[in-house]
Amino acid sequence: MNQIIKLSNSEIGNETVQTINARELHSFLESGVRFNDWIKKRITDYGFIEGRDYVRVQLSAGMKMTENGGDIGGIANSQNNVALESMGYESHGQQGRIEYAISLDMAKELSMVERNEKGKQARMYFIECEKKARQLTQSMSAVTTRKRNPAIPSITTKAKMYLMMAK
Repeated sequence: MNQIIKLSNSEIGNETVQTINARELHSFLESGVRFNDWIKKRITDYGFIEGRDYVRVQLSAGMKMTENGGDIGGIANSQNNVALESMGYESHGQQGRIEYAISLDMAKELSMVERNEKGKQARMYFIECEKKARQLTQSMSAVTTRKRNPAIPSITTKAKMYLMMAK
């Protein structure tokens, strides 16, 4: 599976979850609507809730994500440009802006309602990401259980491959 949109880990509602940058999804979906208008309308129309489905991150004036994959995960508490620059942001002399870290569930729904081929492709990608994460979690649980109880058979070869890929 090729990575079409970068996944990050962000804290939403006191839980660390896999997220993506809504701006990257918007770009991938080739919406044609200005990002700010698109995200605000989608949040309103589909009842997404801040702190459950997404978090907003206010960037300092002049900060912008770099094209090579700057990450919004973990910058919510960053207060100055030096900290942001160390996370892949560059100063571009513009006004501050808001980035959205959205959950995979929200990303799937946004992709589905876009009703185009790119939306379908993104939705299928997010479903695959969730499957792989679930399999990895189950495999890790089996390893932990086996360590506690050696009488339980070892994990499958397929699960071992996923564990190796995750490293």
